[in-house]
Amino acid sequence: MMSTLLLPSILLIIGLALLVWSSDIFIDGAASVAKHQNISPLVIGVVVLGFGTSMPEVVVATLASLEGSPGLAIGNAIGSNIANIGLVLGITALIAPIMVKSIIVRRELSLLLAISFAVYFFIIDRQLSQIDGLVLVALLIGAMYWMIKSNKNSDAKDPLSEETKQEVEEIPQLSKKKSYAYLLGGLIVLMVSAKMMVSGAVDIAHYFEVPEVVIGLTIIAIGTSLPELAAAISAAAKNEADLMIGNIVGSNLFNISVLFTTS
Repeated sequence: MMSTLLLPSILLIIGLALLVWSSDIFIDGAASVAKHQNISPLVIGVVVLGFGTSMPEVVVATLASLEGSPGLAIGNAIGSNIANIGLVLGITALIAPIMVKSIIVRRELSLLLAISFAVYFFIIDRQLSQIDGLVLVALLIGAMYWMIKSNKNSDAKDPLSEETKQEVEEIPQLSKKKSYAYLLGGLIVLMVSAKMMVSGAVDIAHYFEVPEVVIGLTIIAIGTSLPELAAAISAAAKNEADLMIGNIVGSNLFNISVLFTTS
């Protein structure tokens, strides 16, 4: 038994470690490239930082679907959102009280709830069609547009606007060449580590004869939520509760819209 599970377990653990590490490298590279391209700090904060932490889930779900394991991808999508709310919010609340003051964040929570209900409506027949996927992607694009517009038109003193600007200013100053190297290198390692995780997780699921969706809901979901956890702990330490909640909402929106589409 031990020898049979040894290789899949090693692949899963090493893949998870590389996934978390490469996610940080990818986000730093993407944000730095965006700054070199003179992209608005607001767009960097909402799109790159807000949705960038969901890249591990996206890569894992895409590879799982391509390799004929849609249950793993769906489990990852649902489990990651549960982990973001239960694990990430729970741990950060233990570190410091969470006081949400931003009006934008409250509106984003309503948007997340609305799209979650839409997903439930789509999967009530136990399948997602290509049309459902297109609708979800359209909803994501609409949500991103609304979030950018809302931040742009918001009061400059809104906590989320202030915290987003501060976070963008703290992005490492990388040269243009190094920025692209971080971006491409991080993406490559993300794909390799995701491949390792999917391979190990599928083998473990088959060995214990449990549905792949269960592995996706538990081990994979918690593992791919670690970047969100690290970002949340950092934000809590800086007393940036609104930015932390905003990142979690953005990540969950991305998970729902994109991961179910790839599944």
